[in-house]
Amino acid sequence: MKKSVLFLFTALVALVFFAACQKEDDRNQKNESSLRFTSVKPNSLDVNEKPFTIDLAGIYCNYLYIGVTYTGGQRGHEFIVAWDGLVQQIGEKKFIDLKVYHKNVGDNGTNQITDSLMLELKQLKISEELMKDKNLYFNVINSSDLSNVKVIQAYIPEDGGTTTDPNLFENVEVEVVSQGDCSKGVFENLWLKNSSNEIFYIPKAVESNINYTPTLNDRLKISFERTWFSDSTIYCSSWTGKQVEVINIKALVKVQ
Repeated sequence: MKKSVLFLFTALVALVFFAACQKEDDRNQKNESSLRFTSVKPNSLDVNEKPFTIDLAGIYCNYLYIGVTYTGGQRGHEFIVAWDGLVQQIGEKKFIDLKVYHKNVGDNGTNQITDSLMLELKQLKISEELMKDKNLYFNVINSSDLSNVKVIQAYIPEDGGTTTDPNLFENVEVEVVSQGDCSKGVFENLWLKNSSNEIFYIPKAVESNINYTPTLNDRLKISFERTWFSDSTIYCSSWTGKQVEVINIKALVKVQ
């Protein structure tokens, strides 16, 4: 059964990839959309005038492919992938945030367009050593809806890669710390800090069966799922220079 699912997924990836290739090679096609890379965040006035949805994302051969849906139809659209060069690490897993922006093109069409776009991985300028790390994942993030995220394994080895969920973490030791100028999350101005490194966690939600009232300096062992806030205005200026993860807590034990 597992092989059948893997075969179907591979076939879907191949179908999207070759559809994108065919579109790229068709010189007579009008309204062709494109995907390009930048290391600099685009000006907010130049992007996301119209919302879009990331339907799927993946790696095929040496390409990042992204499936998107948006409204238009009068002209080609341009999508931008931005990476600031930072690599986040939680345990053995490494994550690169690839934010996708929809450039304003003045298209007043009302048709719903489903498109498949490709970007050569070498354009990201990731080192070969890191690119072949089986613990490396891309967070492909819709910049107009931060809850629309596709997490994909960046390098898939010959054995088929990992089948574990890259967003799930178990038995992580943390302590409760204060961030007085940032009261987001279910614990308000109390964050969690990893006991062994400088990673901070903001709980977005806690399982209903967990009965816990946070107290400063509490030591906890938690299992959690990485998630995102949907609204960029939720982010605080105090996050600057810190690795901050938004999480849903699945299990929690107080450590004496």
